[in-house]
Amino acid sequence: MNTATEIEQKNNGYRTNSPPLIIRRTFHAPVERIWKAWSDSVLFEQWFSPRGYTIPSAKIDFRVGGNYLFAMQNLEGGILTWGAGVYKEIIPYSKIVYANHFSDDKGNIISPKEAGIENWDGSGSAMVTVELETNGYDDTTITLTHKGIPKAVIDDCETDWGECFDKLRILEERS
Repeated sequence: MNTATEIEQKNNGYRTNSPPLIIRRTFHAPVERIWKAWSDSVLFEQWFSPRGYTIPSAKIDFRVGGNYLFAMQNLEGGILTWGAGVYKEIIPYSKIVYANHFSDDKGNIISPKEAGIENWDGSGSAMVTVELETNGYDDTTITLTHKGIPKAVIDDCETDWGECFDKLRILEERS
């Protein structure tokens, strides 16, 4: 897989003419449980997809410089769409920063069009920052900042993240 520096060089960074997408959501679950949902492949597969999709495969090397690779598929069993990236910053139970891009099944960068995403102009590379804040033992607020989304799909991405976070509420049921 490519390093974060190679991704930045190949794609001129993560700039678009669109402002970053920022989503804030509070969960009735301790920060340790929310953290594990981002760092554990098994839990990640349970929530990291919008409604109508699943994650049939995820590999996470959760450390700075570590790579992740996942496949997303619709419930009808359609074509797999792969995503991959590199963790750039990890502050335990507080912050995760990672580079994200469309990829092939080996984690190599491909264009959105090669991934079958026709309405995503640009490189398809982005930066995501996840910040966690505890509000007492049983409440955790996630602030997600997603940079590099083209204007044409920012509303779709906001909906998709919202649906992912709706699935993440499964952690509350175990409280």
